[in-house]
Formats: sequence, C-alpha cells, structure tokens
Amino acid sequence: MAINRWQARIRLPLHSFLLLCFAVAFGVLAAPAAFAQDRVLTAAVLVNSLNSSGYDTNPSSPGEFQRFAERYLEHLQVPYETIDVGVESPIDLSDRQLIIAGHSGLSLSPAWQAAIASAVQSGVGFVNLDAAASIGFDAHMQAIFGATGSTIGASATTIRVPEEVLLDGTEPHFIAALQRRFAGDPPGDIVYTFHADANGVVQPVASTVLNGASGTVIARLGSDPLIVATTYGAGRAVHFGTLEYLRADRFGFLMGVDDLFWRSLVWAARKPFVLRAYPRDQFLRAMSFVAVPGLIGPLLGPTLGGWLSEAVSWHWIFLINIPIGAIGAVATLCYMPDSAPRGGTRFDVAGYLMIAIGMVTISLALEGIGGLGLRRAV
Repeated sequence: MAINRWQARIRLPLHSFLLLCFAVAFGVLAAPAAFAQDRVLTAAVLVNSLNSSGYDTNPSSPGEFQRFAERYLEHLQVPYETIDVGVESPIDLSDRQLIIAGHSGLSLSPAWQAAIASAVQSGVGFVNLDAAASIGFDAHMQAIFGATGSTIGASATTIRVPEEVLLDGTEPHFIAALQRRFAGDPPGDIVYTFHADANGVVQPVASTVLNGASGTVIARLGSDPLIVATTYGAGRAVHFGTLEYLRADRFGFLMGVDDLFWRSLVWAARKPFVLRAYPRDQFLRAMSFVAVPGLIGPLLGPTLGGWLSEAVSWHWIFLINIPIGAIGAVATLCYMPDSAPRGGTRFDVAGYLMIAIGMVTISLALEGIGGLGLRRAV
C-alpha cells in the first residue's frame, strides 16, 4: 500500500519531467535548422513630397497616394512608413519585406533605382504604383520587369481578369485566386465595366504599359496590361499601370477588384502571417478558417479512435497521423504561398528552454497539488 501511495504521488512529477526532457531534446535538435524572421515587416512606401499631385497630406487637396494607395494600406492594417525620396538619400532596403512605390511621378534618382533593384534581387517584394509615362525607362523597372520603355495605352472602360490566371484556369495565380464568376456569367475572362458618372458619361482610364516586359498579366484595362506580376532574382514584383480606375466616377473601391490589390501585396511580400493577409472585412472569416479545424478534431477524435480500435487495431490511433500529416504537408507545398524567411538568426534556445520550463512549472502548480499532497501552489 505504501508503494502504491508513493507511486501515485510521483506519477505527475515523473510525467512532467519526461515531458520537459522531450521538450528540451526537441529544442536542441531543432536548433541547427531553425531560423528567426530577420526582415523588417514594416513596408517601405516611397513618396516624393516635391510632387504635390502625387503626395499631399492636405485633406482639401490630397495627392494620388492619399486618395488611392493609402486608403488600402489603412484598411488592410499594413504596417508601413513613408520614405521621402525627394529629400532623403537612398538607404539600404535589403532588410525589408516589401517596398511600395507609392504614386506616379516619384522621379527616382539613379541611386534609389539601384537600391530598389538590388533589394528585389536579394528577395524583397516590390509593388510599383508609379504609372508615370516614362517609368519603363527607369533602370530598376528595366532590370526587374525587363522593360525596354513605356507608353500610355488606349483609353478603356473595362477591367478584364484573364481566364488563364483564375483558380480554375490553365495558369492559376495567387493574386487572382479569389476572383469568381457569378451564376449566369459567361465562360472566359471575368469582365468588370465602369459605371457612368453623375452626368451619365462613362469616363475612361488608360494604363501605362511596360514595353517588352516579362511576367504574368493578372488584369487588363481594355486590351492593355493593368497588373503584371514577375520575379527577379529571389524577389517578386508587381506593376500597376494605373490606379485611376479607383476614382468614384470611373470604377471605384469595393467593386470587385480590391482583392487584386491586397493580394498583390501579400504575394510580393510573401507575408508569413495568416491574419495580416486578410483585410478587416474578412477578419472573422480568417479566424473561423483557422479555428474550426481545431474544434472539429475533439468531436471526431473519440469516435474515430474507437472505430479504428475495433476495426483495425489500437496501433492505428497513432499511425493515422502519418497519412494525414503527409496529406497536409503536400497540400501546404502545393497551395500555400512561399513565406519562408530568407536568411535569419539562430534558434532562440534560451527562450525556448525558459518557456518549456515555465509551462511545466505552471502545470505542476495548477494540476499537481492534489497528487503531491500539497496544500497550496506557492
């Protein structure tokens, strides 16, 4: 009887001790292959305060950045800082997760152009919103997109998402993955038509076309490329031929193509966070998507475990994790965007050991009191 009482008292500490040993061993073994995020997740938004039509903080006469890009960045809760290329010297951008050319007419100096091209080649994401007529002659655009120049395309009143980049297309692209046809829509490209202004006139918009550029056309303005996605070195880049379609008297916000903008940011930056990849109006949807599998597991687990024990053997309660894990790994490789950090620091062994010991200590304090015969936790 004394031995049984002694075993009952040491059962929980022994279990916790083994758990701690496993946690420490796993952390030490995993340390050589683990890395921490070392890139600055605050997006660098390049603006030029010397160009008041592009950047003007006066609410009565907002610049292009304030009217278009800033609205998206605020709504999407993208952490960003503005860098004034008109007055500031070029800085090293290679530690950024994302660079955004914030408006047309940035007039980047050769040094700034070289800094952008170098950063993108090293793995930084780049989204170009500078739709100046001469943007295709800038060195960074020629290097990243392979442009040989640029021209203003034909005026148009429709935005067209090509069939091949849709989710069920021949070359599906992450940026266009949320585009959907409604019941009764014809097959082929998804077409959005501008609406009429207050005078009943449909105002057209023209896109700045990069001559000779390589990449995937995600959307067209009429027949001209509007959004082009490409890769350069280890980085990704997206070019917007114009944002003028966001004017309220043309097409506007919240009319069906907003996902193309925010998913361009996500794709270029390889954002590693689930919730930061969703705008505010889809926050609950993202939370539900992440939480529901965790709620279904405890409901199906006992039933599935009992059936496996009866139909096969109790060993399959554990072996079932192997095919399920393999399916999950393959699905992740096939469908999840590449968000692996490039470069990094060593695994935080000290922090891992402290949190492992702390969790076991709290478990002993809260659940082990009765088993140890103690009257109080502390």
